[in-house]
Amino acid sequence: MKKYQKNQITSMSQPSSNQQQIMNHYQQILKLTLNINSQVIRYVAKLNKQDQLIKIKKQQKYCLNNLNNRFIIMPLMYLKLIKTIVSIQQLIRQKHANLDHTISIIFTIQI
Repeated sequence: MKKYQKNQITSMSQPSSNQQQIMNHYQQILKLTLNINSQVIRYVAKLNKQDQLIKIKKQQKYCLNNLNNRFIIMPLMYLKLIKTIVSIQQLIRQKHANLDHTISIIFTIQI
């Protein structure tokens, strides 16, 4: 009986080859899991960074569009409006000149 107890005690203190293989596999699984988890974390961080860059690009595009609308398009429209007003004034002057000429011709004919 003492021999059995002694063998049992030594078997408890030193793992068998099966137990050692199980522990080795468990450690490998843990390493793989940690590796996969770190890869997933890096991938998610990369996606978050890309999302942030996309948001920044959209915001920059929105700001540029607003700037274009306010500081480029509006002055161009203002200049176009000024040119249109000037051309209308020129047309009115020409019509007045033609009308004055026509009136002076009519008065000279009547006299």
